[in-house]
Amino acid sequence: MKTLLVSLVGILLAVDGAEWKLQAEVDQALKEFKEAYVKAGKDSPARAAAARGLGKSPHLRTMSALSQLLNGDGSGHETHEVRIAAADTIGKSFGGIRGAWSPLANNAKLRDKKATDVRVASTRAIGDVGQFEGLRTLQALADDKPFEIAREAVEGLAKIPDRSSVPLLIKLLREVEKVPEDEVLPGLPFHGLGWGGVIVDDAREEQRQRRAVLLGPTLSSLKKLTGQECASYKEYQRWWSTHSSTFKITPKK
Repeated sequence: MKTLLVSLVGILLAVDGAEWKLQAEVDQALKEFKEAYVKAGKDSPARAAAARGLGKSPHLRTMSALSQLLNGDGSGHETHEVRIAAADTIGKSFGGIRGAWSPLANNAKLRDKKATDVRVASTRAIGDVGQFEGLRTLQALADDKPFEIAREAVEGLAKIPDRSSVPLLIKLLREVEKVPEDEVLPGLPFHGLGWGGVIVDDAREEQRQRRAVLLGPTLSSLKKLTGQECASYKEYQRWWSTHSSTFKITPKK
């Protein structure tokens, strides 16, 4: 009994020692970050470098500091360069920290046309973090605009493997693989006359861009999730119709 108590005390002391060491490391990381950030002043690349430095000490406290930067330092006045650096750092280094996906999702879903690059980086980082809680956000953004955001979401779905993403991506594939009809029938008359023609031409150009940006990533993510090398919506739909009742995602090793 005495030996057991001694062992338990030893374990508790070791845990306390490890926790103390971790907190000391986090304190030092935050101190260095604050010093570097203040010293950088208006130098945006230097502030971004200070943000990336927090990736060396992943912890709830350092993530909180990065979240503030990602959100625009609370004032919305932080540069996009620094906000993107914060998103990238969370994505690369904070997958083991509970809730890391949340500030990323909040920024990915922002409807701010002036912050598209921040939204793209945040969407990509959700996939890099790889936390299941972020899956629904990626699924919701998989057919979003600009298409660069949708691309990051589609690629992220392969990083958080889940059965529910397969039919979603197959449905998306049906839409993105469409070729504008004037490319199928190049002899169609010119559509640029009048407002109706302009609208038609804009829709066709949008579909070209959608196909160019999303077709490859959609096929790639479907292949990673299913293990199948189908080349079109019809092939994947035929396969899914046969195997959907028994299909299971193979866990990552």
